[in-house]
Amino acid sequence: MSDNRQLVGRDGLRPKLLMVASLLLLLLILMACTPVPTPTSPPPASPTPTVAPRPSPTPTPIPAEVREQVRPVIVGFDQAYRRVNQQWDSLYRAYLTWRQKLTDCSERDRRADLRAWVTEFQPLVERVAGLELPSDTAEVGKLLADAVAQEERGLRMLRDTWSPGSSTAFQGYEDSRVAAVPLRQQATARLGGLIAQADEKVTPTAGLPKLMELRDQVKELGSLWESFHQKYDAWRQRDGDCEAEAVHEAIKGFAAEFQGVSAAVFAISRPATVRPLAERLMEAVTTEGRALEALRDQWQPYDESHFVRYADVVAEASKLRRQVASELDQLLHQYSIPPAR
Repeated sequence: MSDNRQLVGRDGLRPKLLMVASLLLLLLILMACTPVPTPTSPPPASPTPTVAPRPSPTPTPIPAEVREQVRPVIVGFDQAYRRVNQQWDSLYRAYLTWRQKLTDCSERDRRADLRAWVTEFQPLVERVAGLELPSDTAEVGKLLADAVAQEERGLRMLRDTWSPGSSTAFQGYEDSRVAAVPLRQQATARLGGLIAQADEKVTPTAGLPKLMELRDQVKELGSLWESFHQKYDAWRQRDGDCEAEAVHEAIKGFAAEFQGVSAAVFAISRPATVRPLAERLMEAVTTEGRALEALRDQWQPYDESHFVRYADVVAEASKLRRQVASELDQLLHQYSIPPAR
């Protein structure tokens, strides 16, 4: 009976083992059939498109009939431009020559004159310092020293603070000069009083001759002082050594001549082909003409700024003229026209 149970146990286990074995076999088969995944890599970058250089546009050939119509226009403008350009350059060269010869009218000339006035005043300062002062005349000497120092300070301030176009520094010297006058008058009056006191004594004292000698020195000093003032006043009245009227006349002459250049520019024919060039040339001549008129109307002696402003405008106008010349050369080349000689 035990043998039968053992047989039954073994027979009941066999189907289970077969099932497990079948499942394992099926799993192995499935695993063998499933492809092993491979690592993924980023897709290759798209190549950068190469932009082929664009060919330069081939110039459109100019039809022969158009070329023949346009050539005379360009030739005519070229000839007119060169004539007016020559006139323009000639006038400016004349201006530069005149400008280089102009003397005694620059800021440098004015400053040299102001330095010279300070130097010319020094003998008066030395005369006052060298006065022989008898006893009781110390006040006379101090008043004269204060007066000469007052005026000398005014002259030095004029020299150091003057600026073109301004009269403030001149007024400062005039004020100091006026302030020195009562000091000189007080010194003369004080000396006269001392002489009168000495002269009234019954017995002439030993100091009177020295007082009289000092009076003569002060009188000579006063004459030198007045001579300095007269010379300065004459210089100031004519506003230095610059021939301002002649300069104004010269600038007026250049402005009048330039009107002829301007008229010649505006008389140049302006067909469509050359109109941009002609208009730029008109802009240049108008710009320079206005600047020359401003120089004529506003120039003042010893002020270089007027000439500097005009030179800056001339440079601007010259740049426009060079642009016209460059574009005209391109037209001449485009239409196979030899430049005029």
